[in-house]
Amino acid sequence: HEHYSTLAIGKVIKFFEDAQESCRKGKADRNTVLLVAVPRHLLSALIEVHPALAVMAPQQIELADYSLEELAQLLKVQVANRGFVLDDPITDVRIAEILRPALGRCPEGKGGKILVAKLVDEAINRQTDRVHASDTRSRASLLTLTEADLLVDDSAPHKSAEAIDVILAKLDGVIGLAGVKDHVKSLVAQLQISQKKKEMGVKGSSSGATMHMVFSGNPGTGKTTIARLVAELLSGLGYLRRGHLVETDRAGLVAQYVGQTAIKTRTVVESAVGGMLFVDEAYALVKDAKDSFGREALDTLIKLVEDMRDEIVVVLAGYPKEMNELMAHNPGVRSRFPTVITFEDYCLD
Repeated sequence: HEHYSTLAIGKVIKFFEDAQESCRKGKADRNTVLLVAVPRHLLSALIEVHPALAVMAPQQIELADYSLEELAQLLKVQVANRGFVLDDPITDVRIAEILRPALGRCPEGKGGKILVAKLVDEAINRQTDRVHASDTRSRASLLTLTEADLLVDDSAPHKSAEAIDVILAKLDGVIGLAGVKDHVKSLVAQLQISQKKKEMGVKGSSSGATMHMVFSGNPGTGKTTIARLVAELLSGLGYLRRGHLVETDRAGLVAQYVGQTAIKTRTVVESAVGGMLFVDEAYALVKDAKDSFGREALDTLIKLVEDMRDEIVVVLAGYPKEMNELMAHNPGVRSRFPTVITFEDYCLD
């Protein structure tokens, strides 16, 4: 049906173009507003097929995805609207913990309220089976959802810890890079402690801290391998929804024509939402002071990094000297990528 969809959108654009022209000539009043609602991951593709949309509707309002805490509140509302109550011991923190794996495997466009409604439906079905199989059927038991009802197959409490151990074993299996491994393990330990504090209701001092990093090292020192493992670890800890790795470089972010670089950069960044974006040879983004396209790519990347700090982790990688120069000449990079991990060259052993 894509052919007919394209024709339909083309007709809409033509209608508004004609309406605008009539307004400019004074033949009609402006009395119609074009509002285009589209999933974030499809926006760039839509504009690429219909570039006139970017002119017709230049203002973009992005509705952020619900956080785990917000999803937990939505779930409680959904449960109440269905006439059920949650068992008292289930805390908001535990609900968020149960939601995390479901959110991680959720397809694009199926999150938010759609996901919550699906999970509540499944919980009610499990509750019905559980009550039917039990001997006691009080009013309370008929209307109460327990933690067991909410749990999905892969949201058991210790699943995540086991997954982390497996990934850390992979990290230990990487040859060399002792300093890098220590740094990654220290990061994991800090995040685990932060999680424990949160579960206990203790506010951490690093609230809002960025996870973006700089990998500084020569080619062949394992930067991409470590990035992939770190993405898996952050996913296992619940800091990334999917944990996939998207690799790119200057060619993937910088366009050849004016006005296209920001769109190209956003498209790449959006493809990494829920995971990690690995920008190789990041120092090459801005070749010199006259490189306006490269500057646009870097500025767009920095802005998106800030806007999506809770949805994505970005790693800038490259030679040590060049990466130091990039950070020295671009304060925005240094402030948003405070963690620098140095990859030493392999020795003969």
